[in-house]
Amino acid sequence: MKNRKVLETIILVCVSLLFFIFPIEGTTGIRNVLLILSLILALYLFKNNLKSVFEHKIFKMALLLLGAFTLWIPLQAIFFSEYTLYSLNEFRDQWLLAVAGFIIGICSIDLKEKNSVLKPENIITAVFMAMFLHVLYTDLYALYLKLQGKELPLGIGGLTRARDENSFMINTFALLLFAEMFQRAVHKRRLVKIGDGGLALIFVSTLSAIYLTGTRLGVITFIFVGVTFAVLFIKHLKNKKLALSISLLIVSISMFLGYLNIQKDSRWQTLIETLPIAFDTKNHKYWLDRKKYPRPILPNGTPINDSNYLRPAQMKVAAELLMEYPLGVGFGRRAYKHALVKKYNEGHGHPHSGLLNLADGVGIPGIILWVAFVLTLVIFSWKTYNKNPNFFALALFLVSIGFNSRSLVDMSFQNHNLVMFLLLIGILSIGSIKYAKNIFR
Repeated sequence: MKNRKVLETIILVCVSLLFFIFPIEGTTGIRNVLLILSLILALYLFKNNLKSVFEHKIFKMALLLLGAFTLWIPLQAIFFSEYTLYSLNEFRDQWLLAVAGFIIGICSIDLKEKNSVLKPENIITAVFMAMFLHVLYTDLYALYLKLQGKELPLGIGGLTRARDENSFMINTFALLLFAEMFQRAVHKRRLVKIGDGGLALIFVSTLSAIYLTGTRLGVITFIFVGVTFAVLFIKHLKNKKLALSISLLIVSISMFLGYLNIQKDSRWQTLIETLPIAFDTKNHKYWLDRKKYPRPILPNGTPINDSNYLRPAQMKVAAELLMEYPLGVGFGRRAYKHALVKKYNEGHGHPHSGLLNLADGVGIPGIILWVAFVLTLVIFSWKTYNKNPNFFALALFLVSIGFNSRSLVDMSFQNHNLVMFLLLIGILSIGSIKYAKNIFR
């Protein structure tokens, strides 16, 4: 029994460390060691959890779709790709690592022993606090700059290499935070082992960090989440006047953050007039090679902003390449570039869309399987939540939509972000399945 407790504690520490170091540059080796160790121990202790996930028909369908997607990647690489070796290496280094994260998540909660180290509230609290450290560091760093009399940068990258990475982590954490706050406010249930006062301070700190990262996508995601929770409050809170008041407050806070971001980020000012130029990919080739082709000019005579121009232009081209090569060019982080070179014999960069890059790689069959998997997760979590409202199902619903929505307009579908998503999905899925059966009540 003592040895089992020790092994459970090791898993808890490994998973917590993973969520902390995921976005930190230079930790790939440590991350892989933690993943392998967690996988071995989790399968040794809780391999029976893998049987439990097949008990729910909808989630069983999600697993079959995920399995089909996993099989399609090497088949596509072998039979339809000109980059077979590269795609198979990416399949091993990117996708199989992410699948390992998913399995660890499924096997990271003890479904039988109430006094286990890996009971639901322990694993969720550990993950919650590990992710919150990124929020806290962002706020403290901004405070440090202010105390030093220095001007705050447009966006703070925190412990990560770039503000986009920091924003992704903080926004993912915000989804878990909102799920917990909603459960406490509406259903009077608590999972995270932090008092209401502490959670309120964390909420304020998170709002501050979202603003400080300064990314447009982060703020847009937060507004979407705010509106979603406003609708949920109106739907589930019995006191409709209170529900409406809370909903208006949430939407107001979300819109205020959006307003602050617009004032802070000058790129918003030229976005609308840049779009027609960005979508004119025939007359403007700057998207193809920024060193070779001239930078387009706005009607007022100023050069376009790269961020405003490249994202929509390359996303449009990525969609066209999918139609050009419907079976894909091979799974991998360079799928878009490979498709460009195949068609134009030149090309650089990425499409600023993880899902479009994925689609260019695995083709229409592959992207259909992935979208079907995600939609099945969304349906499963929503039905589970309506049957028995709980943190796991609500968080699973939000994370499934949040990650893939962001991946549509950001390169999130790769590296540690992909592993973190599937690890978190695994944890939330096994919790959702068993919570619905009243195991944790």
